[in-house]
Amino acid sequence: MPIDEQRELKSAPHNMKRRHAQGLLEVKQDYCAAELGSVTVVGEGSFLRIDGTDILSLYMGPRNLEISLKLFSETNEMLAEIDRNEWVSGDPMPWDVEADWQKLILREKARKISISLDAKQKPLKIEGEFWYSNRKISVNKDRLLIHGNNTVGLTNLALVGGGVDLNTERLVISSGGAIVSWHNPRERLWKAHDAWKRIKKERREPPPNP
Repeated sequence: MPIDEQRELKSAPHNMKRRHAQGLLEVKQDYCAAELGSVTVVGEGSFLRIDGTDILSLYMGPRNLEISLKLFSETNEMLAEIDRNEWVSGDPMPWDVEADWQKLILREKARKISISLDAKQKPLKIEGEFWYSNRKISVNKDRLLIHGNNTVGLTNLALVGGGVDLNTERLVISSGGAIVSWHNPRERLWKAHDAWKRIKKERREPPPNP
């Protein structure tokens, strides 16, 4: 992207919304799923939560997938917030922004990618570092890492209808949902999608009478 165009984006973040009909990032995807490294997340709602704060969530909009995320610094300063594909808070000026209609890369510091969203991939691919309350969850091309006294790595599985919930007392993975372990990413997505349909049906059905 030319320097002048980057400066225009940074000086008026609402321009990101105006440039694309669907908002900051147009995700041409009619199902609710994303790839976090080699971890597939399927369903709607929060998939990364730290100390009660939703960090990354997915929703189905009227036509396409919508993303909400909050980016914090290592010192717990709010850097940016995106709500259903729209940049709603945070100063865009310190960011190095690379954006087109299906890709967004935000660098907080030179050469350090804080978040990468690639909607050219199906499903959407997300990589980056997610901080809150001095805790970190990082996603690279191979795995999702939950950092702490004992770092936990997740690979080659799907979190369906739930995600990673990290707080001071415990780590919960896929609470209220299901985990699908399968090495082939395409087959894993199909199996996770089928599991999500079953979970949605169960959540809609009223509990049986005692």
